[in-house]
Amino acid sequence: MGAGKIKALDNGSPVDVEQHVGPNHRTAFYGLTRAYIESTDQNGAINLLASCILGEKKQITSNLVSIDTEIINLRGDKVDPKIDVFYTVNGNVPTISSSKYQNSFKIEKETTVKALIVVDGVETQILEERFGENEGFTWNKNTGDGEQIGEQAEEATLNNAKIITNGANFKGKGFVSMNKAQGASVSWYQENDGGAGPADLYVRYSIKLKEAAGTFIKVTVNGKVVNDKLFLPNSSNMGKAWSKAKLPIKIDRGANTIKIETVEDKGLFIDEIIIR
Repeated sequence: MGAGKIKALDNGSPVDVEQHVGPNHRTAFYGLTRAYIESTDQNGAINLLASCILGEKKQITSNLVSIDTEIINLRGDKVDPKIDVFYTVNGNVPTISSSKYQNSFKIEKETTVKALIVVDGVETQILEERFGENEGFTWNKNTGDGEQIGEQAEEATLNNAKIITNGANFKGKGFVSMNKAQGASVSWYQENDGGAGPADLYVRYSIKLKEAAGTFIKVTVNGKVVNDKLFLPNSSNMGKAWSKAKLPIKIDRGANTIKIETVEDKGLFIDEIIIR
């Protein structure tokens, strides 16, 4: 409304492939949509009419649907038009003769809700949202025995370390040598689709020292040191026999960064990490 136009819309959804530039509407992602507004002159007032149909797509905990409109003032004087909302739940296109929206309402499973937004007597927007068992998606609570998350060391970010492909019994295309250097590191970026909570980190490694029973590493998760001196006992054959060390950690929902760093200069091979 006024001296502005929609430049682009997005929502952060990993499954929404609709183009950002062009459309004047966008499916919300967990109730959120981002709009980029471009002014059409330097001084005029700009107001945005934001309208939406909100509810749980899968109806897991609620079958209530709400329809909301709001005038968002971006510049200049805020307008205050009369806004009426009419809706249908049978798939028909709503008109001013359809049910008038007053409060949140309950719907049956597999329902399409459509809404007509009327501004100062002018039919301005048509909204549509479908609800049902196969609609949307959800991040379920972490059950503790969820699917395994694993990463190969040779695909991680290396610091003062190198990839080796000569050896035996390793996973993937190779493994990483820590170059007999203190402070050498391997870092993984992990996406956790489950809930935040406790997990077990397994480090698959190989080391065989004559002068010591093993070596130590420092483990950092999301910038916080989990263990600054985790002991890794010797394997039976370096580069051919592999051992596993287990460490309890806490992971966040979404992005996680795991870093393994040497605290000695005795050499170490890292094959992979697994989070369970």
